[in-house]
Amino acid sequence: MRRAGFQIISALVLVTLSACAGQIRNHGYMPAPDQVADVLVGVDTRASVEEQLGLPTTEGLIEQDAYFYVRSRLQNKGLRGAEEIERNILVVSFDKNDVVKNIQRFSLSDNSRKICHRRSERRYWDNTQEV
Repeated sequence: MRRAGFQIISALVLVTLSACAGQIRNHGYMPAPDQVADVLVGVDTRASVEEQLGLPTTEGLIEQDAYFYVRSRLQNKGLRGAEEIERNILVVSFDKNDVVKNIQRFSLSDNSRKICHRRSERRYWDNTQEV
């Protein structure tokens, strides 16, 4: 009887402690790097980007001259709430004719914005070089 009580209490403690463990949740959509590499600056259009990468998370709010693909990872810290541990943003901008003008990647690290990768019209013939 004493052993059964110990096992029940041990199981309850284990379940309680596992409930406090951080859980990671993913939000948003980020196209795969190989899909993004297939988008050509100066060649692809808004329609072909939608076809290759899918619909964006959001568009430019004022001029709608860019697509934004945003993916965030949140870690639940129990009673302290959720904390964003990773954010990646892909920005595909278009010119006035809806042709891809620029492709940029950003990430959030230590609350600062960092440019990870950029492709623009200046590098039209060499779309694979990183800046």
